[in-house]
Amino acid sequence: MANMLSVNTTFLHVKLIYFFFYASASCLMSYKAIFQKSLGMSPAQNGILQSVERFVILCFPPVIGALTDIRSQHKLLLTLCIFLMSALLFPGYFIPPVSDSTFKEEFNFCNSSSYNNTSSESEARQVVCNRTDDTLTCYNQNTTYEECINITGYQFTPQNLQFETDNCTAILKCFTSQLSAREPFGLTFLLLLIFTIVYALVSSPIGPLLDATTFEILAVEKEQNYGRQRMFGSIGFGVGSLATGYFIDVYSNAIGSENKDYLFVFIMMAALGVIATVISLKLKVPHHTIPSILPGLKLIFTSAKIFFFVWIVVIHGIVQSIKYTYLFWYGEGLAGSSTTMFGLAALSDCLSEVPMFFISNWIIKKLGHKFSLFLGLLCASLRTFLYAYLTDAWQMVLLEAINGVAFALPIAAMCSYVFRLAPDGMTTTLMSLIQGLYWGLANVIGTLLGGFLYESYGAQTMFKLTAALGVFGAFSFYFMSFLHLALSKIPSASTKEADSGEEVMKLTEQQQKSSDEEHNQVL
Repeated sequence: MANMLSVNTTFLHVKLIYFFFYASASCLMSYKAIFQKSLGMSPAQNGILQSVERFVILCFPPVIGALTDIRSQHKLLLTLCIFLMSALLFPGYFIPPVSDSTFKEEFNFCNSSSYNNTSSESEARQVVCNRTDDTLTCYNQNTTYEECINITGYQFTPQNLQFETDNCTAILKCFTSQLSAREPFGLTFLLLLIFTIVYALVSSPIGPLLDATTFEILAVEKEQNYGRQRMFGSIGFGVGSLATGYFIDVYSNAIGSENKDYLFVFIMMAALGVIATVISLKLKVPHHTIPSILPGLKLIFTSAKIFFFVWIVVIHGIVQSIKYTYLFWYGEGLAGSSTTMFGLAALSDCLSEVPMFFISNWIIKKLGHKFSLFLGLLCASLRTFLYAYLTDAWQMVLLEAINGVAFALPIAAMCSYVFRLAPDGMTTTLMSLIQGLYWGLANVIGTLLGGFLYESYGAQTMFKLTAALGVFGAFSFYFMSFLHLALSKIPSASTKEADSGEEVMKLTEQQQKSSDEEHNQVL
């Protein structure tokens, strides 16, 4: 009876640290973009800040990962990074906003003679509006027009409207924030840049370190799979996001602030991070030694399968980065928008991941790593396409329920595949490299491209083009895998395939059965 009621504290600590770390991370990660927006950042400036963050994520974690493997200091570096994240980021709350001159005026957007009395005809044609019923938020390169009310009955098309003619008669009453006097890269942007770099340096190694440490523990214990540990991170992320959004709304109303106050983003991040730090001290991490780091690096740069793997990882990362950076930014212009609603969307996002992580090992055994990645990218692309047709904030909650297949399944397949390919003692190095590509390079591309598309063509076009890129990436990955499989049937190539022990795309029942046997040996 005692044995039946005993708890494996090793796995308990792993589950708890996943829960509290991702709960802490969600507080800032979910609201960082709209926090920056509240300080006066434009979509392009936000894209630059996010890209700098992702560039650090690309470069820094692989260095920490290699150092960790060489010295076998997983626990020390993991604990240190979590503690620094909790301690160093709170001052970000005190970054001052950009000062605006705000006033109310009436004008005809489409008539260049009355458009702000000073604007040229070409400038008038560059006005873009986000529509919610009869209230619009409009902007061009110099001015942001908030809470615009249509007082002429002009019929606006849904969501984004770009005025291209001189013959419409849309007279609006707006609160106007003049941006022409701002320095585009002034004090606020500089402080946010420093904050972003520090945030990326201390937080980016934690995910790869935690995942690699988990796989090392699982390899020793031989009892449970990765997904059943990682799902507690999803629960923590959802709970943290929802609680943070709720407290932002409650606190902002309590102090009578017209704008959202993000104090609880930093309070909850620090408090939950301290708890995660204490738990990390309880982890029992196996010690290992490696003769050289070169074999793993050679594997990354010479394997065709690794190239195909990196391709779909990067494309998937680009698609996801658009969601992380611009969805809530866009959602603030939708009817029913609130930080609580954003928290519910994040909760829906994470709750859909929990059952998928729980059964991910079984699904990957049935479908294979590569088909799981292919399916995940297709679902992520479909969701991004549907973002373009949102009309109310609550619809985000429904769409985020796709996240189990769009994110959890491919992430589980990615981490499992990396662990499978890694030479002995180099799991953290390869995990950091691949996650650096996913969260770093792919997100740099996505945030910069997204910022340009958002400002130039509007959010709807950005979402649609991103979805098209995702579909292209998924099917090109499938085609390259099919071509590689066909070439592998040549006797010499097939021999090398058998020796490599790596999975290929299954196209027949016999190949499916063979692949399933491979997965059973892996996990």
